[in-house]
Amino acid sequence: MGWVDSPTPNQSISGGLSAMGWALSEDRIGRVSVYLDGTYLTDCTLGAARPDVGKAYPGFPDSDKAGWGVHLDPASLPPGKHELVFEAATTKRATRDIGAIPITIVR
Repeated sequence: MGWVDSPTPNQSISGGLSAMGWALSEDRIGRVSVYLDGTYLTDCTLGAARPDVGKAYPGFPDSDKAGWGVHLDPASLPPGKHELVFEAATTKRATRDIGAIPITIVR
């Protein structure tokens, strides 16, 4: 399970794009990947402190460090309307989409 805190749906982005959220699994999260319109872009950095998630889900491994984040350069992304999808994968390679966020890249 997981959540995308930012970007927010239908956000117009003209500068840097920072995405962040959290992801949990009983099998531990091994990666969170970012896709733009179905094309893989990059993996996120894992392990950010999330005491709010740890408090809400204390039974999950590493729940207090469930945060992830990534910075994307919009200059490398085509202008227009797109969908960012964030996919979490466990250390046992099970995957699940944790967010599909419509955005608009503006130049």
